[in-house]
Amino acid sequence: MLQDISSSRWTLTATTTTTVDNHSSSSSPNSTNINQTDIYGGCNPILFQLGNFSRDGPNVVNSICPDTWLVFSFSMTFMTCYVMVLILCSLGLFYKRNGGHLKSRGIVNIIMTLIADSAFIILICLRFIIGRRVYPCGLYIISYFVLPPAILLPSILRLWRLIFMNRLNALKTCMIHHEKHVSIQKQQPSSFNMNVMNNKNSSSSVPIQNDVVMELKETSPRSTTNHCNHGVNNSSSSNHLSSSNHHSSSNHNNEGTCVKTLENDTTLKSEVTTMWWNNVEFSSSQQQKHKLYTLFVSNRFIICVYFVCFLFHILLYIFFGAIEEGMYQSLQGGGGGMNSSNNNNSGRFMMGSNGGLFIYDRGCVLTNQIIILVACESLFYIIISIILLIICFRIQKDTWFIKRESLILVAIQFSAIILFAICGFVPVFTKITDFFIPYGFVLMSYSFSEVVLCILMPVIYQMKLDSKNGTGAHTTLEPHTSFHGTMTSHSRKNAIRTDLERFLDNRKTFELLLDFAKRSYCPESVLCYKDIERFKSSLKHRKSISLHILKTYLKPNSPLELNVPKISQIHDEIMRSIVDASTLQNTMVPSVSSTMLIPHTATTLSSSSSPTTTTPTNIPPNLFDHIQLHCLHNMTDVFERLKSQSKQARKILQEWKEEEFGSNSGGDGVGITMNSVHGVVSTTITTSHHHHETSIPSSTTLLSSGVIQQDNMNSQTSSPLLSSNNNVAREVCSTDNLSTTTIQSKEFKKKTMWNIFNTLCLMYR
Repeated sequence: MLQDISSSRWTLTATTTTTVDNHSSSSSPNSTNINQTDIYGGCNPILFQLGNFSRDGPNVVNSICPDTWLVFSFSMTFMTCYVMVLILCSLGLFYKRNGGHLKSRGIVNIIMTLIADSAFIILICLRFIIGRRVYPCGLYIISYFVLPPAILLPSILRLWRLIFMNRLNALKTCMIHHEKHVSIQKQQPSSFNMNVMNNKNSSSSVPIQNDVVMELKETSPRSTTNHCNHGVNNSSSSNHLSSSNHHSSSNHNNEGTCVKTLENDTTLKSEVTTMWWNNVEFSSSQQQKHKLYTLFVSNRFIICVYFVCFLFHILLYIFFGAIEEGMYQSLQGGGGGMNSSNNNNSGRFMMGSNGGLFIYDRGCVLTNQIIILVACESLFYIIISIILLIICFRIQKDTWFIKRESLILVAIQFSAIILFAICGFVPVFTKITDFFIPYGFVLMSYSFSEVVLCILMPVIYQMKLDSKNGTGAHTTLEPHTSFHGTMTSHSRKNAIRTDLERFLDNRKTFELLLDFAKRSYCPESVLCYKDIERFKSSLKHRKSISLHILKTYLKPNSPLELNVPKISQIHDEIMRSIVDASTLQNTMVPSVSSTMLIPHTATTLSSSSSPTTTTPTNIPPNLFDHIQLHCLHNMTDVFERLKSQSKQARKILQEWKEEEFGSNSGGDGVGITMNSVHGVVSTTITTSHHHHETSIPSSTTLLSSGVIQQDNMNSQTSSPLLSSNNNVAREVCSTDNLSTTTIQSKEFKKKTMWNIFNTLCLMYR
């Protein structure tokens, strides 16, 4: 029955068209064109000759031409694909919300982008799926009123956030380097400091073999601290040693360091690096800039911008709709209402007689007035986008590929807008192809590509990075064991360092890692790690450095606040520890100097004396160990991405490995490792064939750490230091106390042991 009705309708329409055509054939050509236009309603005649392929039949309703089933199929396929991508993006955002690729883009910004694009795509696709003649006119018009923010606002805020994230992190790190040089210049004038500055200016470096790095700091009640500089001289193989006893004094730096170095490394723990610490205090203008930049990249700002923009366009729609409806009602004399029939002669000034902004009972098409209004709205956003795009070209490239994808999307966006405008002015697109594949899909394709490039791809990047770190992150923390010895728990702490720690200790690679962390928007961990290293190696300024670390990194809302759980609680606990240590120091009675072993990357020995302004405090050196471990954990991801993105970093690591392999396979060197002598400390003694230099722990270190115990005979001697030196000589020369001994040249070994004995004797003298 339905088929008969449909056939009769087709017959009636065809008969009418034919009648009109036959009648018009006897008329003038101008009359023929007018009559055809009236019959087809401005539609192309091809749309009335499609038969069953036509969805609406050969008729025109409310100036809407008949659609084809291809529009329905294409819209359904497009929307199905988008919904699948939407589900994948939602799941990826939920499971990878803590990933670096997503956090760097801003989770809230990503969610708002997803909502804006989804609203635009779903509303337009539903119009084509439901049917242009049935889809509510008001809902269709409001989707075009919010089209400018839905299309342009996500890219604008992406560029905006990229620019101010770059400026914010530049503000965090730009003063660091300036303060570094200022603090070096403020050091006390001494011959040692002048030598260090000269070494820095000449870009000299101290090569090592990555086995042992020791820093010796010693203070006694009757002497100041001596500075021991164990350097490497290419023309000689002797070590320049210096020590202090209870009856000596010197004019060296009060906070000297004695650094023993070995060979075959690019640079390590430059004295210049350990002389400065990040005691940056932002000025009032810098604090205001920091607050302003932080506000501009905050989630609150992103949400407010979206809310204000969409609310403004919705209110604009209500404003024009109210004016249109009011004018229409006044012209009709109060009759007709919102759902007036099409027989009225006068229409609405925005939509004409076939629709209205507040008409929701039938479909409609866009008019020139709506197109001009939407174009004016879009022009404002386009100008802002162009300005931000120009600024974006001048900033540094980030490590999360945000700048790259933003530039690609802006290019696609402008191309889509231009193509959409061209299609709107070409009759072949508006009268024919729009009813097969609507040209509105040009803008929807851009929104689809934005979701894929800015949301789905970062999720894939993060999944790939997590899978790589699942097997690679552990290898990053694996130590590089020396060929000359075996690894123990103590030797790993004192002698064996990871690639990441070597990057942090090396001045050049530290700058490389800091720059990469800045472009990754996370320089706080790198700077905090360096300040904690300074805290450990300092005696005189330990309290001031600890307070600076608390104020800069562990205070809530500080400029360089670390992303640490329960940071307020940690801040209060560390502050109590500092106060307790200071109180204990003030109540202490000066006595014989006591020594303390400081465990960190380099074995450090210090001794405390009376609490004065020039003596060390009782603050434990491991006060920030858990914070430093947290920083290392945060930097692991940065370091892995640095190795994958930087050819320079990979080249440096390869050179280090080749140097280690070359030194380990050399035939002229001797490596001796003492592992856990008396179960306390593991020390590696390595001699290289290049400089014939031997590095061993000093007698003071061995005594204070309890490595060598004096026997009954030595305990009765008049000079404890001489007894300890004899003990050291016997322990070093005795092969029974060596757990691992590698001998490649017997004659060279004898010479090496003799040099060790002579060195210990010189230390006693």
